[in-house]
Amino acid sequence: MLKHFFILCSGADADILANSSVGEQNKYAGIGATVFFTGISSFVRTILNSP
Repeated sequence: MLKHFFILCSGADADILANSSVGEQNKYAGIGATVFFTGISSFVRTILNSP
């Protein structure tokens, strides 16, 4: 379930990845996790720096 969320965050087509190898799925899940956690860290930084 978390893997599917990260694939969604990566912007990849989940229907195409469903027929792809596990390695490809993991690659796009890793990209999605990077995008997600970058957004979270930016949000926290913005909240902590606001007056």
